[in-house]
Amino acid sequence: MTTLLLNSVQQRRLKKLARETGRTPEQTLRFVLRDGFDFCEWEVHESIAAESDAMRNGTLPNDQVQRRATALIESAHARRSKRKPLEWTRRASEAYHATLVRIAEEDPPTARMARERVERAVSRYFCQVSFSVTARLNTGAPGFESFMSATKYP
Repeated sequence: MTTLLLNSVQQRRLKKLARETGRTPEQTLRFVLRDGFDFCEWEVHESIAAESDAMRNGTLPNDQVQRRATALIESAHARRSKRKPLEWTRRASEAYHATLVRIAEEDPPTARMARERVERAVSRYFCQVSFSVTARLNTGAPGFESFMSATKYP
């Protein structure tokens, strides 16, 4: 068995922690060796503060908290899904259709592929409109600010 020597400051800290937790110093030492004095003292003080807060302000049952959390998430999703649908200006729509007609006259499969790519690009952009610039960069999703972001952040 390994002998462990604690200086007087460490012994006082250990005894104080043991007293605050309701354990013996020997039982407390196991946690101190694993996590360190600072973390154990912080954790004990936070636990005492949490218990004090619960006594002062009361507690709520878990199912009530989970129901409210679910309702908040669904409410946020409902607000997001009520966004105005994407609309094209008349001029952009006419130019897009004229371009597709011109392509289709020479190569119909390429025209279909172009239409699919535009639809995919528009749907991706519309999903990302709510992303911040930082979120688009971190997810690698290119936004209208930078078409290079997808290559810089794979």
